[in-house]
Amino acid sequence: MPDSGFDDGPKQLQMKRAHLNVNGLDMTVDGGAQYTYKLPFAIQMRKQPCCTRMGPICCPCCSWTGPQDVMDFVDQSSGDQVRYHRLNKKVHVFHNGQHKGYIKGSWQFCRSCRTCVHDVLKMPSPQLSMFDTGGKKFAEVTRPGKGFCLQCYPEFPMRCISGDVYGMPIEIFTCCSCTLESWPFFPKAKTWPDECGFLNGLPTCGYPHNCLFCDPVCCECLAKGPKLKCGLSGFPVLCIGNPCSCIAIFCPCPTCTTKELPITNTFKYETLEVTSDGQVAGTVQFQFRGNSPFQSGYTHDKEKPFFAAMEIAKDGVTGWVSSAILVARSYGLGLPAPILAGLVVPNKSPSFDGEVSTSLSAEVDALMEALDDDNRVIKKCTVGKRNVTGYTLIAVGYDNAWARVGGIMCAGGKRSKRKDCTNKEKFANAVKLAREGGIRPIFLFRFYLEDPEKEIIHRNALKDVDKRFYDFFHTGGYEQRRLACTCIRVYKFPFNFTVEKKHLCSICCGSRVRKRVIPVDAVKPSSAPLQLLMTPGKKMVQPMQAWEQPAQPTTNECEEVAEG
Repeated sequence: MPDSGFDDGPKQLQMKRAHLNVNGLDMTVDGGAQYTYKLPFAIQMRKQPCCTRMGPICCPCCSWTGPQDVMDFVDQSSGDQVRYHRLNKKVHVFHNGQHKGYIKGSWQFCRSCRTCVHDVLKMPSPQLSMFDTGGKKFAEVTRPGKGFCLQCYPEFPMRCISGDVYGMPIEIFTCCSCTLESWPFFPKAKTWPDECGFLNGLPTCGYPHNCLFCDPVCCECLAKGPKLKCGLSGFPVLCIGNPCSCIAIFCPCPTCTTKELPITNTFKYETLEVTSDGQVAGTVQFQFRGNSPFQSGYTHDKEKPFFAAMEIAKDGVTGWVSSAILVARSYGLGLPAPILAGLVVPNKSPSFDGEVSTSLSAEVDALMEALDDDNRVIKKCTVGKRNVTGYTLIAVGYDNAWARVGGIMCAGGKRSKRKDCTNKEKFANAVKLAREGGIRPIFLFRFYLEDPEKEIIHRNALKDVDKRFYDFFHTGGYEQRRLACTCIRVYKFPFNFTVEKKHLCSICCGSRVRKRVIPVDAVKPSSAPLQLLMTPGKKMVQPMQAWEQPAQPTTNECEEVAEG
C-alpha cells in the first residue's frame, strides 16, 4: 500500500511561537517546524453531505462548494498540518483534523453605547475574544479607552517664559497657568437605511443612530479625538512682567555643523497583547514594509502585514487560537479584505515618516533618560503613544501655542520646525529652548530604525566590488558637513545661560558617515541591542540588564495627548 504521507497520530506540537511570512505563504512554528500553504495540484469539487445522488442540483443548499474560506498549512517533511477555517465571523483552528478553538469579534449588549462610555471613562474596550473547542472564553484582546474630549487643569510652573500675544512680544514670570483644551471626535454614520442614505458618511455630531440595528448610541463626540481643535495650553493666568528681557549677549562666529541626509523609513510594526484572567498571556506582532523613494524592483503593499508573529508564555490552546490572529489579519479567507483589517492595535512604532509628537513633560524626560550619547533609545520608552524603543532620534522641533483656534495661534512662544539632532547634548539643549517659550510645549520628533539585519554590500564596507555594482543609497547614519555663519546667544537676563544658535548662512563641505560617541561607562554600552522584533529563532521576552529598566515618569499629567 503506498505511503499516504501522514503520521499515525497527531504530533504533540505546542504552538508557543509562530512566525508567518505573509507573502511567502509559510509559517515557522516553535523555531523549527516549517509549514507551507497547501493547495492540491488537482481538485474535484464535491457537493454538500446532505445530497448523495449525482446529477442536477436538487436544492439550493446542495450547490457546489469550494474551500475559499480555508487555508491549510502543511509540514511537508512530517505531514503535520494546521487548518484555519472562517465560518461567518469566526475563524476556527484545526491541528491534524482536531478542533482547537476559534476567535471572533467581542460581542456586548449595546456594544456601541458601552464602547462610547468606556472611551469617555478611559476604560479598556474588548475587541477580540478567544474560545476553546467547548465554546468557553479563555482570553481576549482589548484596546485602551480614548478619554474625554475636554481637559482642564491648573499648573504652577514658577519660571520665566517668553512669547507674544497678537504680535506683541512679552517676557513674564509665570506663577500659575491653566490648560483648557478641546479634542472633539467626529465619527461618521454608516448604518442608515437606503431611505436615509444621504446621512451615511456624514459626522454624527452626537445625535442618536443605529437604533434600527438594536445597537443605539449617541454623544459619540464626547470621546477624545486625534487632533487638538482649540483651547488654551499652559496659558499664563497669574504672572509678573519682566521688563529687562531684552538684555542678552550674542556672539557671531563661524562654526562647523552637520546636517543629516534625508531618510526614508521602510519599516514599522504593531504589537498587541493577549490577556487571560487579567494577566498578559502572550504577544502578537505585525510588521509592515514600505517602499524606497525611487523606482524599485518590487513594490510592497504598505497596508498589508509583511511578516506576522506571536509568542505565548504557556502551553495549551492559547497558542493555537492566537495563531489564528496572524492569518485573519493577513489574508482575506474568502472576503475582499482580512476579517481583522480594522483591528485597533494600541502599541505601535513610529510610522514610515518617523514623526512623533507629544506635550507630556514626563514622556520627554523619560526619552531623555532612555537615550544614549548617539540618540539611540536603549531603554523601553513610549512617546506620543508610539513605542520608540530601539529607534534613533535624528530631529527635534517644538510648538509653543498658548492659545489657538483651529490652526491659528493667538498667543504663544517661540516655535521651531524639526531640526537635525544627532546626539544627546543637542537634544538636551533643544528641550531647554522649547521650555523657554511656554509651560506646555508640543515636542516634534523624527526617528528612524537602524537595520538589524545583514546589510547590502556597498563600497565603503567592501572595497573589492565590481565597477558595474552601483551604490544606490546609504542605509542611515550619513550626514552632510557644512560651514556656517552662526549667531550664538550665550546669556539672557536674568539667569538664562542656555546656548541658542541661529545659522545665518551655510555652505556644504562634503558628506561622511556620522561619527559615533565612544561610551566611557562600560556598564552602559552605547551599542547594546534591544530585542524588539519577533524573528524565527529568537525569543521576544529576554531578561533586561539594570540599565535597561523602563524609565519612570517623574511628574503627573492629567491626560495623554494624541499625536498631532
